[in-house]
Amino acid sequence: MKLVDKALVIPCSANDEKDFFLRWVEYLKPRHHLTTREQEVFAAFLRNRYELSKGITDKAILDEVCLNEANRDKIRQSLNMSGPQMNGVLSKLRERKIIAPSRKPNGKVDYYVISPSFIPDIDESGDFKLMFIFRYKSDAEKGNSATNS
Repeated sequence: MKLVDKALVIPCSANDEKDFFLRWVEYLKPRHHLTTREQEVFAAFLRNRYELSKGITDKAILDEVCLNEANRDKIRQSLNMSGPQMNGVLSKLRERKIIAPSRKPNGKVDYYVISPSFIPDIDESGDFKLMFIFRYKSDAEKGNSATNS
């Protein structure tokens, strides 16, 4: 079996990073069902995490710093949002399990992290690859495999 039947290359430039992360979040909409504004905030968090990852190579430290108060404020201001608006979006991200608490041993929240399944894995070359594998079976094939099992 061939690993790839079709490939679509989508060029992105450094000037297009904002668009890349927003497109990524828009692409994931069936998983998170966020509003347009919530998507913009989430994309800004992902973009910020990516920028931080260029200087912070320790994943645990990166996770701890990414959504800290200073970074949340920086993003809130860049998006011209009020504190209550940002808090509302953060609540929605927690509700949708896009961000999750990292807890101290006593059970209290230490900090929040972005769920790894929502973070695009951009490699050192700047490529981000996403592969879909569809295992298509017609109804007749499904019936045959059920009786042959």
